[in-house]
Amino acid sequence: MRCLQRCALAVLSMSILCVALAVLAARHASAWLEQADELTDADAIVVLGQDPTRTFEAADLYRRGLAPRVLLSQPKRTERYQYLASQGICVPWFEATGRTILLERGVPQGAIATFGENLISTLTEARAVAAALPRARRLIVVTSPYHVRRARIIFRDVLRETDVRFARNHYETLPRAWWREEESAMNVTMELLKLVYYEAGGKMPAP
Repeated sequence: MRCLQRCALAVLSMSILCVALAVLAARHASAWLEQADELTDADAIVVLGQDPTRTFEAADLYRRGLAPRVLLSQPKRTERYQYLASQGICVPWFEATGRTILLERGVPQGAIATFGENLISTLTEARAVAAALPRARRLIVVTSPYHVRRARIIFRDVLRETDVRFARNHYETLPRAWWREEESAMNVTMELLKLVYYEAGGKMPAP
């Protein structure tokens, strides 16, 4: 009887400890995910898809003189937008909207370019950047706050000879209490799952 009581107490104690650790980790998850790098002069500023507000951050960095050009990802359009295009309804996609924002924010046309085509993941974006900028010594990559951690891991795995620095998009918010907002909760949860999946070897096959 005493053995059962001790076992039950041990299980209860471990459960409480696990819950406490989970709560502690959750409270610090957003800060851990969005930790950016110290920025310095680079060969180019790379903007990952698909949120166009990321180009606002890229324009700010360009105007600071950190790099002479900005490269926009060309992510694959979702089926919804492909259908609209097939019906003759033109909805500007990420790279088109991003180019407009950059031009309006003072980035000259000649300093704007794109990379890749129909990119479907962060890993395919990293590979496309490696192919587009094989001689780059240092790059600044702009992405959403929740995406910084995983993107950094992937890019540094792919571009091993390049100094890749990550900038979080300050035009997006990632609250500390991320679980209280639907969009933040979805972004953080999915990002943690994707990070585990990637580290476990779940990677898109090379084209």
